[in-house]
Amino acid sequence: MKTWAFADGSKPRVVDLNEKHSDADFLWVQVNREELDSVLAFFKERDELELHQEHYEDCFNELHPCFYDATDDYSFLIYRGVEVDSKDPINSPAKPAAFILFDKVLISVSEEGSTVSRVSQRLADGKRQPPKEIHALLYHILIAMTDQFLQLRDKLSEKFGQWQQSMLDEGRRFNQWREFLAYKNSMQRLYRLCESQLDAVMLWQQDLEEEETSGGARVHLADLESHITRGVKFAQQLQFQIDSLMQLHYSLMTSQTNRVVQVLTVISAIFLPLTLITGIFGMNFRVMPPLNWGGGFYIFLGVMVLVAILLLIWFRIRRWI
Repeated sequence: MKTWAFADGSKPRVVDLNEKHSDADFLWVQVNREELDSVLAFFKERDELELHQEHYEDCFNELHPCFYDATDDYSFLIYRGVEVDSKDPINSPAKPAAFILFDKVLISVSEEGSTVSRVSQRLADGKRQPPKEIHALLYHILIAMTDQFLQLRDKLSEKFGQWQQSMLDEGRRFNQWREFLAYKNSMQRLYRLCESQLDAVMLWQQDLEEEETSGGARVHLADLESHITRGVKFAQQLQFQIDSLMQLHYSLMTSQTNRVVQVLTVISAIFLPLTLITGIFGMNFRVMPPLNWGGGFYIFLGVMVLVAILLLIWFRIRRWI
């Protein structure tokens, strides 16, 4: 558990939650699920903050979709973001983080090593401009969680190019269908994730419109919505590329089949007149003058070769082969 104190837009500092921080503009209490009970008990003893039971249970639900709710005392948000796995980016999981936003306190509930933890580390290292409002702090965290799909985009786009080259390689058969279908399912999950993020943000925007609030919060939510919309468009674009790649594969398979049928048709067309000639001279008649010719066999063998050559020339002129 870490408690960060923000004051006058200066670099945040880690403080002890048990102490009073009258000089701080707002606090950020960063906890995991195991530490949430102690934090809530601390605030409840001082009659400062109290969390509804339904929201408390939602904090422990790892499968909870993106969700927003507001009470008279606080706003409650569950936000899911992609945690990109460098070893297996296609199957990167989407993990939830819960945010409890009071007037002067933000409580975040997330796993260790998540995007939320990385945001706090960047703030501590001075790599990010410290926010001056508590809404701005939550905005920075949500933007970082949303933009994780950008890392996923680069990796998946690279993989897409490899599959495309593999399908266009006529020397070998494409046999990566299991990974390809996993890629498609990943894009569908990303699309559903972005849709749920967008729904939660829109509910939050509606809540802000019903009450008087700072214009900065609305601007932050509008910008967050644009980032999520980029994710939706990215997922739609990749799904379209997947469908196009599948159509390309089917077209290539059809083209290869047509070439095989074309070769077999040409061979059949060449041997058809040759079969006719051999069939005629294979009939059992007593009188068949060419059979008595001294060079009859070689003459008709030459005729058959000539017919085959003429047919090949004709097919080449017609561009059938």
